[in-house]
This record gives sequence, structure tokens and C-alpha cells, in this order.
Amino acid sequence: MDRNSFAHFRVGNSNVKALLADGSRLWVGTSGGVILYDIEKDAHRLFDVRAGLLSNGIFHLSKYGDRLMVGTYGGGLSLFEPEGERWEHYNIQHGLADAFVYDVLEMGNGDLWIATWSGANLVRGGRLDEREAWVTYTVANTGGGLPNDWVYGLEKAADGGVWMATEGGLAHFKDGNWRNWKHEDGLGAPYEQVRDQIQFDR
Repeated sequence: MDRNSFAHFRVGNSNVKALLADGSRLWVGTSGGVILYDIEKDAHRLFDVRAGLLSNGIFHLSKYGDRLMVGTYGGGLSLFEPEGERWEHYNIQHGLADAFVYDVLEMGNGDLWIATWSGANLVRGGRLDEREAWVTYTVANTGGGLPNDWVYGLEKAADGGVWMATEGGLAHFKDGNWRNWKHEDGLGAPYEQVRDQIQFDR
């Protein structure tokens, strides 16, 4: 394939919600399944419910070792092994808080965090097949430390903790301690309301 050319393929009426560059492969998460695009061969292939997924709607794509991690809407969390073309699925019965998975974050110690529609999961050591390794954090069981159960995004914090983007504000978790910043604290508030509180460090 000419690297100066523009590759184009149709995804039908599907929208694109996630991308993952993986060497000469590009994974594309759509509302109609996962598309694997081979950059060198200029060829693509669709993986959907007919090919082993539990839901065609895709929110998240990342690598987990040699496997592809897929967060779906309605089908839980799926792992795909490209070489053997084998799927593994994790859902509510395994410990997942909700079948809608928006983001996944792997920590340096092997812990996995999973952002869902009904809270945040911690899977200690990434032991997905051990039910006792799964923990769910919600507004209720954190005493409001998690400001909203609808968790969209996860990011590693510089202090080793985890940032969580939720429908109700931003949360930080480390060593069992929560901090949050909600709309009433000024997060997302109109500029006129918070302009006198803004401080810039240069």
C-alpha cells in the first residue's frame, strides 16, 4: 500500500467510537462490530456477533498482552486472541458491574480497572477468571466518594492512584481513599460563576 494514499472502506450506517493502532494493524470499534484493517495489505475484516462477539456496539479497544480487549455496550468485556481467533467474555455473572463497558485501564501492578454504566470495577492482579478478585465501587458503597455510577473514563494518576471521569464529576482513588470534584464544586460550571476562583501556575 502506498503510505501517501488515503485508505477508505465503508462501515455502513455504523459510527466509530474507538481506534487502536497495533503495528501494521488498525482496530476500529464501531456500532456494528470491530473492524480489523491490515495497513500493509489494504484489506479489512469485520468481527461482530456472527464471529463471536456478544454485542456489536463497541466503546473501548486496547491491548492486554497479546490479546485485544473490547468494551461493548450490552455485551460486557471481551478478549480476543488474534492468532487463534478465540474470544473470552466477562459479564455480570463474573463480577462485572454492568454489561456496558466504556473504558479499561491496566495498572503497573497488574490490577485492571473497568469503567461501566453501573460503577467502576477493580480486578485485582488482572485475575479475570477469579470471582473473588473482582470489586465493584459505586456511589452507595463509597459513601459518595464516586460521584456517579456512570463511569466514562479512567486514567493513571501521577501519585499511583486512578482518575475516574463520571456523569457527576471527577473522582480520584488511591489506597482506599476518595476525593471528588462535582458540578457544585465548579467542575463544568459557567465561566462567570468560577472566574474569580481560577488560579494559574506558570
